[in-house]
Amino acid sequence: MLIPALALALALGPGVADTTRIDDPVALEAFVDSIMTSQMEAWLIPGAVVAIVDREGPLLLRGWGVAHAREGGEVDPERTLFDLGSIAKLFTATLAHELVEEGLLDLDTDVNRHLEGFRVQGDPPITLRHLLTHTPGFDERLFLGMVARDGASAELLEENLRRHLPPRIRPPGEVFQYSNAGTTLAGHLAERAAGTDFATLVRVRILDPLGMTRTGYRVEGDLATGHENIPAPMTPQEPWHLNQIPAGGLRSTAADMTRFMEAHLRGDFPGMQATRFTPRPGAAGIALGFMEDLRGGQRGLYHGGQWVGFSSLLYLVPDEGVGIFVAANHGGAITAQPEFVDALLDRWFPEAAEGGPPIAASEAASTVPGLDGRYRWNRQDRHTFFRLPSFLTAHTLEVTVEGAGRLRTVMRPALVPETGWRVSAEDPHLYLSDDGLRRLVFEPGERVHLGWPLLMTLDRARPIDEPAFHLGVMLLLMGVVASAGAWPIMVLLGRLQKVPPPPAPEPIRAARRAGAIAAGATLLFFPLLILAVAVDTVAALQLPLAFRAIFILPVAGLLFTVLLWKRIVSLQRAEGVPVLHRVHLRAVALSLTLLLVAMWHWRLLGFHF
Repeated sequence: MLIPALALALALGPGVADTTRIDDPVALEAFVDSIMTSQMEAWLIPGAVVAIVDREGPLLLRGWGVAHAREGGEVDPERTLFDLGSIAKLFTATLAHELVEEGLLDLDTDVNRHLEGFRVQGDPPITLRHLLTHTPGFDERLFLGMVARDGASAELLEENLRRHLPPRIRPPGEVFQYSNAGTTLAGHLAERAAGTDFATLVRVRILDPLGMTRTGYRVEGDLATGHENIPAPMTPQEPWHLNQIPAGGLRSTAADMTRFMEAHLRGDFPGMQATRFTPRPGAAGIALGFMEDLRGGQRGLYHGGQWVGFSSLLYLVPDEGVGIFVAANHGGAITAQPEFVDALLDRWFPEAAEGGPPIAASEAASTVPGLDGRYRWNRQDRHTFFRLPSFLTAHTLEVTVEGAGRLRTVMRPALVPETGWRVSAEDPHLYLSDDGLRRLVFEPGERVHLGWPLLMTLDRARPIDEPAFHLGVMLLLMGVVASAGAWPIMVLLGRLQKVPPPPAPEPIRAARRAGAIAAGATLLFFPLLILAVAVDTVAALQLPLAFRAIFILPVAGLLFTVLLWKRIVSLQRAEGVPVLHRVHLRAVALSLTLLLVAMWHWRLLGFHF
């Protein structure tokens, strides 16, 4: 996608010759403009901003396109607000770091020391360090409890966490798993320690001192409209409001973000940029909030953000004293923005691709056995009714051994392109991408760690963990279950046509009634659930009573399935029951049973909120 843009940039003439520096404004703007123009056209992005700074101030601050695809309005980097998504986590980490420096918080103290309305269960204790490095061991909780109808109805952090903090699934400090809940808890610890609500703390301690006057969690004026390509290209999105504001919901301008980047490049928050957790030696790790990008001889620090209709990326090169911020009012830009940063770093800091771990010679390289196979992102909801969609949409990485010391990977959905890898001469578990921009670090038989453009831990998937298999089985069972509706449909059609159906013994009619009700209740659950979420997603994610009532249907299906089995047992003693009827009823009952077991596995049977 970047080849035409790069070719255009290099063809612009002396302004972008190799002798220029990144602080040459003409060369920098020409290069950036060529890439942004190409990407916006390719990805159907209505509007975007870019801010590039060094320690002294902005090197480039510019907007492209429109703030609203339908209404227009030129993007103004000084005024147009973009939803930062998860870049807000950097502000939470910065606030927590300041409170640690003042002695109000401690990185390694049990978080329960600061909590009153609820407690984090389990041992060993979770600490602020775990929360800020995404290693508390919490399960994922997709969306439930995260959103509010509007800013005025947003829940207090304590109430939200008390109701929606996910369970622990592993000991803290062992595995990186991106966690909105963990960052939200860190924000609540900050407000508990300082005695002031979180949004006020961020305003007073970070935004005001840095002069970020147009940044906030509830700001509305000059907010760009977010867009997605579903159901049609550049479809405008209504703004979503968050309960869990430490994890997201901050809105800002490109101009304000220059001040935030400059402060971190100057070292105003000492100690934040030090590595605090590395999943395995050689792998990219995480500082306080910032993720690491290790490419060649350069260490970058970054965090991306995506929310409904918006994408953004902040990237610092601490050793060079340069920061990059790019934001767009389109969710699809999440793929384009890392490519944009890659192009900038490749153009202005080509020495970054040099150095780093040496590549083993192909003829001498060895491959640790057992690396090939499929790996699935560990960021999945395992305890709510979102378990199935979370499983189906989780990124997977297919690893294929091509030869001694050579791998190839394909990711689906394609957050990163198909990539070739060569083994490091220093560590047979470390692989470097052919372009020098990425690292794969393996824990054989367990998991793989991927750095840029998103720090990810992917667990080895079992052969049975194939979405097509699970969906196929469920659809097959649903088809057999649906056949239970044939009898009532035939009765209804017969009455409409005044042709009564053939008489059947009462035991068969009773079994058919139980089967039809069980099948109807179980199958009706699926379209009602999908419809409720589709019609008013925000309302559904707030779990009102009417939405929860939908989950009574599978329970009713279970009760009538038990009754169906009871009727089938009674048929054993009945005479004159055709074999075909017995077989069909048993097939329906067995399929219902297996379908309900599958629904229990996927947290669709019961009230898993």
